[in-house]
Amino acid sequence: MKTLTILSHWRCPMFNFEAEKQAFNLRSTVIEHKRFCEARDAIENLYQRTKLYGEPGSIAVCAFSGGGKSTLIREMGRKYPPADMDTYMELPMLFAEIPASPSISSVAQALIDPLDGHYAPNATIGSLTETLVILIQQRHTKVLVIDEFQHLLERGSKIKAMEVADWFKGLMNRARVSLAIIGLPYISRLFAANTQLRRRTQETYYLNDWRLTRKEDVIEFRSAIKSFADSVEYTCDRSIFGKGHVVNMIYFASNGVIGHVATLLSETFLCVIEAGKKKIEIGDLERAFRKKIWPDAPANRNPFCKSFDEQALIMPGDPFAEETY
Repeated sequence: MKTLTILSHWRCPMFNFEAEKQAFNLRSTVIEHKRFCEARDAIENLYQRTKLYGEPGSIAVCAFSGGGKSTLIREMGRKYPPADMDTYMELPMLFAEIPASPSISSVAQALIDPLDGHYAPNATIGSLTETLVILIQQRHTKVLVIDEFQHLLERGSKIKAMEVADWFKGLMNRARVSLAIIGLPYISRLFAANTQLRRRTQETYYLNDWRLTRKEDVIEFRSAIKSFADSVEYTCDRSIFGKGHVVNMIYFASNGVIGHVATLLSETFLCVIEAGKKKIEIGDLERAFRKKIWPDAPANRNPFCKSFDEQALIMPGDPFAEETY
């Protein structure tokens, strides 16, 4: 009969309360960089203008995946939540997504659902539109915040995309409601093809279109890094983030996308906190890059290695190969 051997030397890793607390804080940190604030303020101004003057308008917010679109929507949802007005439920802003393979009917249904509206399974476009107009007016909704607008271009015909865009224009006129379009950068193609929608879209904001060749972009990107680093409640020397060559390294390692910046810096700080270090060094950034961004990066494609070729990591096989539109 075999006996059970107890491995008495094994110990469960100690729970690092400080690291876990910082991990939670870092994951929930909103980096309020200049472009994020401009887009947020633009949506707020659109709401106020529509509420005061009843004149609908539209703006567009573009960003790559990880660029802050979802964070922006959450922030607006927190600031403009539903309000119980006793006799009705006010919904200042309606948040919805363009469904996959969109049609006018599926888009209308996606807008009616969060308004708690009802429609027959075989409802016509006219019936759905009429229901939506009534609900928008009853709920005193002033802005439709529509995410995943690029679905109009990803699937289906160009003609169908134009039909949906025209339907939105008609909805804005009838319901006196404004439109905040949110999606990937190539939604600008839709504006180019639809003259009336382009005229209605007063401004377009790009959340993460930083370029190292533009001085003002470098300053803004460095400010975003500093904003994140300053939010971490851990005493250590973080002067490394003020060095120009390190800012360039972080740009290449994140493709200049704020979501990747947050991932990289979060892991860097967590490693430093867990190790009890009092100074952040390039080696800490390099370890975070390998752990969270590209584990198998060759030295000449690793921004934190001396042999890095200083080319964007967007080639086939690179971590950001899909982030080119």
